Amino acid sequence: MLQQLHSDLWVAEMPFRLAGVEAGARSTIVRLPDSGLWVHSPIALSNKLRREVEAIGPVRFLIASNRFHYGHLKEWATAYPDALVCAVSDVKAPEGVVIGRILTEEVEPEWANVLSQTLFRGSVATGEAVFCHRASRTLILTDTAIHIPSRRDAWSRFVARVLGVLDVWAPTRYFKASIRDKGAARRALDTIMSWDFERLIIAHGDICETGGKAVLRRAYGFLEHST
Repeated sequence: MLQQLHSDLWVAEMPFRLAGVEAGARSTIVRLPDSGLWVHSPIALSNKLRREVEAIGPVRFLIASNRFHYGHLKEWATAYPDALVCAVSDVKAPEGVVIGRILTEEVEPEWANVLSQTLFRGSVATGEAVFCHRASRTLILTDTAIHIPSRRDAWSRFVARVLGVLDVWAPTRYFKASIRDKGAARRALDTIMSWDFERLIIAHGDICETGGKAVLRRAYGFLEHST
């Protein structure tokens, strides 16, 4: 279930449908030197995934990067009670889960040597913590870009076309409309674009292995022309 993309970077995927759309869901795992594993947007913790994760290191950090990605947080927090749960401010913690750290634009000291960090602001739907794994030149997103490939079923393709994410890595039309403070969004994007990355990992859809910076620039070109 774990797919290794770099010596210290893995992804895990699960089937997931939203409003009938076959979107899939993906978690990203980074191994931090001397600190254990950093788990972004945890997916369902099957026994097989648990064995594979524990084979590469102890789980130390659980990341809920926006208010929509906490559905399996309790499973991981229960399995790894010593892990620090980190979330953006509008995440509602599941019952029994304590959020130990609120994510901001300031990178956390425990992973500052490995990951860059900022918040994508400006959307009334949610803020999102965005990260860059510098060693692998990988940008780690959640819902700021979505990609639905044309190999999906007819309904998924139809909805993806309406949302503007069929076979492209882009924000949905809904997310674009939710960006009311375009100045804040542009500032966040400027920070992200200052990082050195080639790959895009997103929570829903295919990974963009090459040309990620150009892809993201095109996807958010509408911000450059807005007032």
